[in-house]
Amino acid sequence: MEKNIELLNQKFKEIKRMGWILGDKHNTGSVGLLFESCLGKERENFEIPDFHGIEIKVKGQSKENNITLFNSAPDSYLMEVCRLKEEYGYPDQDFQEFKVFNVQINAKHKTKIPSGYKMQLYVNEALQIVELIVYDKNNCLIDDKTSWTFALLEEKLTRKLSYLAYIEAESQYWQGNKYYRYNQITFYKLKGMNTFLKLLKQGKICISFQVGIRKSGNRIGQKYDHGTAFVISKYHLSYLFDKINIPA
Repeated sequence: MEKNIELLNQKFKEIKRMGWILGDKHNTGSVGLLFESCLGKERENFEIPDFHGIEIKVKGQSKENNITLFNSAPDSYLMEVCRLKEEYGYPDQDFQEFKVFNVQINAKHKTKIPSGYKMQLYVNEALQIVELIVYDKNNCLIDDKTSWTFALLEEKLTRKLSYLAYIEAESQYWQGNKYYRYNQITFYKLKGMNTFLKLLKQGKICISFQVGIRKSGNRIGQKYDHGTAFVISKYHLSYLFDKINIPA
């Protein structure tokens, strides 16, 4: 792994020396996709690390500080996210006849969602699951069917994030085009599943549901699920990972 980290570090330095690189101003995720393109990596959706066992996360200057660690639908029942949207979703802002379910839940406190219900995570060590607990408007527990097994989460975590390269970038517009510049790279090694669960309990890692609808074309109103993401703030990376010191 040391050689792979050294190789990625050298490639980052080459890309950094390129300065401002023309990107896609219409794609909010293009800062990461552009970097991968500069690496010569084709776009794919496999749940494996981006570069020889190293997962790459690129963060631009947006006000959004959260980083997606990995996506994982609940493994308690099939189509659980669809059920949550139908039972606890709320009307889309533009198309009120259709429900959406865009909420971020943590284990530290109950989160009130727009439909009036409250949700909270619970790390159940006895059953080896992370549960999603739903409360009604009177704070009475009404639903605890949704869950993720520890085994599922550990498999995804260790397969995808044993090693991480976190890259800081910036952007600017010039003559109607958007350009990106990659400024700094930091390498990390995962501390482990126990740390991951501890951070879930503390609310430093959250679960983000991202279920919207299609708003154009002949599929208006159809569900569009961007994935159920386990997220962490960029300021909390050092809680989950140990920094790897790389010679300048």
